[in-house]
Amino acid sequence: MALEPHQFTGKTRTLPFLLSKPKRYEAEESWPLILFLHGMGERGTDLNLIKHYGIPRTAADDQSFPFITVSPQCPGDSYWTEETDTLKELITQCILSLKVDPARVYVTGLSMGGAGTWKLAIENPDLFAAAAPVCGTSFPEKADRLAGLPVWVFHGDKDDVVPVACSTSMVQAMEQNGMEARLTIYPDTGHDAWTETYQNQTLYSWFLENRR
Repeated sequence: MALEPHQFTGKTRTLPFLLSKPKRYEAEESWPLILFLHGMGERGTDLNLIKHYGIPRTAADDQSFPFITVSPQCPGDSYWTEETDTLKELITQCILSLKVDPARVYVTGLSMGGAGTWKLAIENPDLFAAAAPVCGTSFPEKADRLAGLPVWVFHGDKDDVVPVACSTSMVQAMEQNGMEARLTIYPDTGHDAWTETYQNQTLYSWFLENRR
């Protein structure tokens, strides 16, 4: 599918983003949406940087990918954890302007985007039908705010950039609060937990199993 460059201007920040629509977009009344948050190395103003990994790559390669995808680019002087208000504005605008099923909005991201996924979901658990953080730092002290939100977490067991404990501690905190979360730890894997994750069709089937 084509990745179209767009720009969103929120109350305090302007974010460029890539948008893709399913091949049969016009044939259906509504579609599920995936918000994808890239890692630190893809910050800046060159949208081409975020085409090569994660959801943008999957959407471009798979002509039958059944999701609208929105992949914003974080400014070079910021982090996704500092941009959650603007990200919420962006998703709200996409729901209003595109053929989005508001009951099937999902969020995922890798590394810095994994941390952003956690924080955005914690702040807006009712906005998403499911979340899939990949190798991101987390917020175990706020795990109780995720009650009712399906979460699937991915991490490499030999990650020397973001320790795997960031994911395991968050899942443990969720379980201690009476919640369930899926956890996939890749053996003998470093920081790149995203390649295998986003090539796994089971992830997308799991997204579609969950509705608000």
